Amino acid sequence: MSPEQPSDMVPPISQRQESPFQQMARRGFGFAKGLWILISARRPVRIIVGVFLLLLGIAGLFLPVLQGLATIIAALAILRKDIPLAERVWQRWVIPLQQRLQPWLQTIRERWARRRPPAER
Repeated sequence: MSPEQPSDMVPPISQRQESPFQQMARRGFGFAKGLWILISARRPVRIIVGVFLLLLGIAGLFLPVLQGLATIIAALAILRKDIPLAERVWQRWVIPLQQRLQPWLQTIRERWARRRPPAER
């Protein structure tokens, strides 16, 4: 005899159906992971992707629909391993900017933590 399970019990995670959003997110994360492995493993691909992002970021400085500065920082992060000029720009501009913004970001995080109701903490 097997014990009977009530019909209103939640099935184990392995037996649950994924929602379409969860499936799409899982596929997107898998694609991004594969793309990152490709970019990080091959120097020519890194350089091509980095230069493309750099050009896209420069265009984004003038076009309102693109985030130019964020794209340029992403391009520098990719290119700095292969191009010494990108590493120098990273060391001279991005690292000091991050260090200057760190206390400000910490203050913002603390303010947000104080604003949350106790139930969400």
